Amino acid sequence: MLPPSRRRSLEELWLEGNPLLELPEALGAVRSLRVLDLRHTRLRRIPNAVSRLPRLLVLDLAGTSLRGDFQSALEEGGPAALMAALGREDERLGLLQGLRRALRERVFAEDADTEAGAAAIDSLADRVMAEFPDSTELRTVIRNAERLFPDRLERATAAAAREAYLAVSRETRRRQLGAEVELVLRAVYFGRTEPAEVEERVASLLAHQPTLADVRFLLAHAREVLPAEPGDVDGAAVYNACVALRRRLGAEREAAVGQLCKALQARYPDREAADARRAAGLVARLVKKADHVRSLAADAAALFPDEFNSISATKVVRAFRALQREKGVE
Repeated sequence: MLPPSRRRSLEELWLEGNPLLELPEALGAVRSLRVLDLRHTRLRRIPNAVSRLPRLLVLDLAGTSLRGDFQSALEEGGPAALMAALGREDERLGLLQGLRRALRERVFAEDADTEAGAAAIDSLADRVMAEFPDSTELRTVIRNAERLFPDRLERATAAAAREAYLAVSRETRRRQLGAEVELVLRAVYFGRTEPAEVEERVASLLAHQPTLADVRFLLAHAREVLPAEPGDVDGAAVYNACVALRRRLGAEREAAVGQLCKALQARYPDREAADARRAAGLVARLVKKADHVRSLAADAAALFPDEFNSISATKVVRAFRALQREKGVE
């Protein structure tokens, strides 16, 4: 083990040909290290702590036989890809430790006092880690452990934690969208409604919007579906207006895609109608507004290539947006 003073000053570590089997995690404390030469060593893995070296410029692993996933990362993307893989594993290890602490100290403290209980908690933590491969989600699980796990350890499962997480996420997002609905109501009826009335109307609107997608649609089309007077706001009536508007917009979009399909059939008369429909669908997926799809149909000769097999939906839409800017149209 290097003394602390040496750890701070070491910039190069040349270990070529050394019959090393492993490196210490303490290597991550050598923050001054710039060069790490591990050529032709017997290492099978690199400690995750290496990913924490802020000044490391050279990591040479020629002639080593790392563990499968790390060797694959090295072969596919070089040392930078390996460092990224080490960083992800290091992050996950830290999250696992944080999850175990949360379960032991905040949720199942009584069970953690026994050897069997501590082992069961660690096993649960391992299963939860597998259930939550996304590190951002896992951090939320750790922060909200008391809300996501039951009081009794024997009833806790990773699958139940996932269901609870999704429920809490939906409720949190619904509250956030509720705040946005309140802001929209204040804007639409500015100066014509009292704060208490706004809260009551927000509650009525949210009670009749069954999904988050419904609330987002309401927000996007508020001025089209809300009544002219604040006193006429009724959750059920607004929901029905949203349903009618969604159907109308869907029909308009379907008709616009049909126009684009006909334009492509005219541009490529040697192709089957099914080919034109497929190409029209791929392009239309990248365009939100029905009138933009209609514009694509109108300018199909300028936007689509001469050869059908050369069609790229992203390139077509990019050309369309450029043409819209030239015309001064949003």
